Amino acid sequence: MINFLLLLTLATSSTYTYQHKPEMKTYVDPIPKNIECLLSADIGGAKSSIGIFEITNDKANLLISLHKKTNEIGDFTEEMNDVVQYMYNNYGIVINHACIAAPGVATKNKDHSNVHGLLDIDSKELLEKTSLKTAIIVNDLFVVGHGLDAIDQEKIVHLYGDITEEKNNHDIRAIISAGTGIGSSIITWDSEKKQFVTHPGEAGMVEFAPTNKLEYALANHTKNYYGRKATYWANLASGSGITRIYSVLKLMDKHHDSLNLDDHDPKVILNNPEDELCKETTNLFFKLFGRFSRNYVWATLPYGGLYITGGIPHNHSELFAENFALHYEDPSFYKELKQIPIYMVTEPNIGLYGAVKYLQLELNQK
Repeated sequence: MINFLLLLTLATSSTYTYQHKPEMKTYVDPIPKNIECLLSADIGGAKSSIGIFEITNDKANLLISLHKKTNEIGDFTEEMNDVVQYMYNNYGIVINHACIAAPGVATKNKDHSNVHGLLDIDSKELLEKTSLKTAIIVNDLFVVGHGLDAIDQEKIVHLYGDITEEKNNHDIRAIISAGTGIGSSIITWDSEKKQFVTHPGEAGMVEFAPTNKLEYALANHTKNYYGRKATYWANLASGSGITRIYSVLKLMDKHHDSLNLDDHDPKVILNNPEDELCKETTNLFFKLFGRFSRNYVWATLPYGGLYITGGIPHNHSELFAENFALHYEDPSFYKELKQIPIYMVTEPNIGLYGAVKYLQLELNQK
């Protein structure tokens, strides 16, 4: 596979064509040269991002972000080495410290993650085979908790619930991520350190309990597809869940299918409400996601707010804003649910901001 450095180098050539061109975005012009920067990475089930940050007066400013499909990465250590070398060769940017956020459970020592079997990320190998002096590996929703206060607050959209002026700013917060799967975390206030502390979780791995024939069909289809004994919420109330829902409804042949999609891409499905099958898939997804969100709220009681992040709200913010409250609200507990505000985070790089903020905290403690 063509490595990341070669791809980035060739990206400037208009005459060269290749299959897996990474996306590179710049946020300042010109890019400052001959400085030291911090690197953060946000590894997703479908797409991964790397951010290069300049630190000025303890504030992290995003200079460049690189985006690539996760299944195109291959050897993660090689990719990181290529990025570090590319930044130095093209901008004189020196990168000594990195924080990598990945889905799933990272080791307690923050030195390894297998990204649900998609990649193998090991800090010892990164330190041996790259010029990095620090390589911290943590859960992706753990760093999102650190990113909430680091991003532009205008990119946090209120969806539901009351916001009172008397709100205790130190109340528990909770996060769920609607991406390829579902991630979760809770955030509590440390009164001694005078800062919020994030606790990663895997609420998406809670077993799904079907309530009607259609949901039983979804659960059985998903179990058979993955070869598992149970269906988890992450299999249905997620991007991959949209694919599963569409597949089951298509097999049932009860809804007009004007598109006849071969590739059941969640983005295509959500972007085609005029198609009856896509519309029914979208409605059922939001019904399930609303139920999952409500269950998580009951489990955590985040009076400081439930924050929803991930690729689906990032890429379909209007659709999400229109549908979430309708399927989340429960008339039987209207008063109780209204006390907890729900927010949608539309900043796609919140994981990068959170990872670099956590990296700064770790470096300051050395």
